[in-house]
Amino acid sequence: MPFHGVTYLIGAGGHAKVVADILIESGRPPAAFLDDAPRHNRILGIPVITGLELPEPGSAVIVAVGDNCTRERLARRFAIFDVAIHPASRVARDAEIGPGTVVMAGAVINPGVRIGSHCIINTGAVVDHDCLISDFAHIAPGATLGGGVRVGESSMVGLGANVIHGREIGDHAVVGAGSTVVRDIPPRVVALGSPARPVRSREPTDRYL
Repeated sequence: MPFHGVTYLIGAGGHAKVVADILIESGRPPAAFLDDAPRHNRILGIPVITGLELPEPGSAVIVAVGDNCTRERLARRFAIFDVAIHPASRVARDAEIGPGTVVMAGAVINPGVRIGSHCIINTGAVVDHDCLISDFAHIAPGATLGGGVRVGESSMVGLGANVIHGREIGDHAVVGAGSTVVRDIPPRVVALGSPARPVRSREPTDRYL
């Protein structure tokens, strides 16, 4: 559920700008961006504050950073989290969405879906019925998950990728852009192609953006 109070965004990059736009479109703009190395003084008319200390104790945050590992590390610093759900998304009434999660414009989340904490369901992504998206996962723009897909913690399904129904993506795995997953993907790998196959291993701290 959205937080009924003051919300700050952690981060001031491109992803944070999109999250801010969602909150503005939802009628509850963030108070400010907090960033330890900002490049701008204002974004979308909203002030950018240097540092990560909350100006108002008891306020909420959204960690608006695209990289899963960095988002997880920063989330440990805070206790109260908001959610951002674009009004032009479609979220089923029984879908569960965890704190800190962002659902962007054009995304579709169908019945029976459970989405963990601090996830990104990006622009135009489709998450079909009964999927489970674990904490800190990222479903990239235009990706499509069939029914009953399980996406592991801190994993990423890339731009325009497709995952057929009932498949499982292991923790800390990356499915490359445009790939098609027809078999389960093990943890801690990068999988590419159609059908997607693991091409190398990866550590949880490896960047994918």
